Amino acid sequence: MLTFGEGPVYDWAPFIADIEARLRAAEVTGVGTGSRYVHTQPVPSASWTINHALSTKPGVTVISASGQQLLPEVHYPNDGTAVLVFGSPLAGMAYLHG
Repeated sequence: MLTFGEGPVYDWAPFIADIEARLRAAEVTGVGTGSRYVHTQPVPSASWTINHALSTKPGVTVISASGQQLLPEVHYPNDGTAVLVFGSPLAGMAYLHG
């Protein structure tokens, strides 16, 4: 972790590269369906609202900034929006796959 000013600044590059490699591996084994959207949540929040263009209610995989896979509560207000709810504020990435 790098520090800058008053708060931490994260180097997301290794984290993103690892997740992209996991997604490619999942597609090779048949888990992926070809339609996906990646959401980065750099500021910790207990609720992530994700607007996507998948035109469906996609499956969601969440990896926290610390590298843990999480299982949020997921709501779909419509086919272009997913709302992820966590027990505490978190930063990380969400992979939506349709």
